[in-house]
Amino acid sequence: MKKIVLSLLAAWCCSVPVFSQNNNPVSPSVPLDAVVSRLQTLSANKAVEKVYLHLNKPYYNAGDTIYFKAYVTLGEQHEPSKLSGMLHVDLVSPSDSLLQTIPLQMVNGLAAGDFSLPGILPGGTYRIRAYTKWMIDNGQSLFDRQVNVNGGAFAGNKALVVKAGKPNIAFFPEGEVL
Repeated sequence: MKKIVLSLLAAWCCSVPVFSQNNNPVSPSVPLDAVVSRLQTLSANKAVEKVYLHLNKPYYNAGDTIYFKAYVTLGEQHEPSKLSGMLHVDLVSPSDSLLQTIPLQMVNGLAAGDFSLPGILPGGTYRIRAYTKWMIDNGQSLFDRQVNVNGGAFAGNKALVVKAGKPNIAFFPEGEVL
């Protein structure tokens, strides 16, 4: 989209005669150079960073670990960003409360991290949000992905009851012994 706008702007600048302060026409190459220079300056000052997270699985169980690799790109060419040095990754509950945040040092736009999910975590649709300070300061959209987590404590037929330091053994029809 930006390339189309730039092409149209360049075509317009070349076709419209530009006058100097004394109303003499100026060569079309001069304003085009000025326009290109200003657009490059604007592009550098308003750089757009984007975060992409690659997760190890599409869904998780309570007690699992969510491993991820982060890619932070800059501009339309999606080159690795060297603009920001720190990436923040949040784990957000289904009720929109922040459960955990991880600051990660980036090297050439890359970082890796993980969230250890507690074994008693209730099931639901959680969110993983990732951003840089540059993205927040410039009002850019953050990476936000939903992750389904299956329910937590005592999931399935497994239960271990401990009283006075002695384990209570229970037999289940499936043949499991605890």
